[in-house]
Amino acid sequence: MVAPNAFGSNAQAARDNHFMGSTGTMTAREVRESALAEFKGLYQGLRDIGVRVHLFAHDLKHNTPDAVFPNNWHTVRGGTLKLFPMKDENRRLERREDIIEYLLERNKGLKLDDSLLAHEHGDAPKFLEGTGSLVIDHVNALAYVAVSERAHIDVVKEYCASEILEPVTFVAKDAKGRVIYHTNVMMSVCSTVAIACLESIASDDDRRRVRDALTTSHAHTRELVDITLDQVNEFCGNVIEVRDGSGAPALALSRRAYDAFTPHQRAML
Repeated sequence: MVAPNAFGSNAQAARDNHFMGSTGTMTAREVRESALAEFKGLYQGLRDIGVRVHLFAHDLKHNTPDAVFPNNWHTVRGGTLKLFPMKDENRRLERREDIIEYLLERNKGLKLDDSLLAHEHGDAPKFLEGTGSLVIDHVNALAYVAVSERAHIDVVKEYCASEILEPVTFVAKDAKGRVIYHTNVMMSVCSTVAIACLESIASDDDRRRVRDALTTSHAHTRELVDITLDQVNEFCGNVIEVRDGSGAPALALSRRAYDAFTPHQRAML
C-alpha cells in the first residue's frame, strides 16, 4: 500500500476516468488530509484482522498524485513481479525503483518481468493497467477485462498467454454511455460470490457470456451479486477480497459502497 501523502486531483487521468468527483471548495491540503484519514481507516482495519501490509509513502516531488493505487502498475503472481504499461505519463512515475527493489528483496526467487512496458512507446502505444484493468479469477484461470483506452486487446492477449489465463473481454459503459475505464469499478470476483454490473455491458452476447462464466460454465461457480449502474457510481463494484491472519476471507470496501448495497445484497456478501 502507498499512503496518499501527496494525493491530489490528476488532470491527466481525468480525461477518461469519469468517476473522479469535484473537490469543490476544498484546498489541496484539505483533499490530502481527507484522503489520509480514509486511508488510515483502511490500513488500520486491515492490520486489525491480521493482514500483513507493506506500507510506502510518496511526496510531492514524485509528481504521482495517484500513487495510492499501486495495483495498476504491478502484480505479483506465480513467482513473477510483472510491470504494466500505463496510459498517463505521471502514472508511469509510480513504478519506483525503491518499491520494486523492496519487493524483489523481500520475496526471494521473485522474477521481474517488464516486457509489457514496450507497449508504452511508439506511434500507437497500448496499455493495460494491472488489476484495475484485469479482474482475475485465479481458481478458474480467467481474466475479465472491460476493453478501454487503458486495456488494449492486444496487450490483454499477450498478458493472458504469459499467465495461462483465458481472457473474458467486453465493453462496459457507465450510466451516461461512456466507456468505463477500469474493469474493477464494475465488478469483483471473490471466493464464493461475484459482484458485477451486468447492465453496464454493452453487448447482449457479452453480458450472457460474463454471467455464465461467473455462475455456471466453469468448475468453480459463484453466487452473483448483480449491481446497478447507480451502485457502480457508489463504488459497489470497487471492492476486494483479502485474507485475514487466519486465512479466512474478508471483504474490503468503502462505507459509501456498503451503504449503497441493498440489505439482501449485504446478506449475500
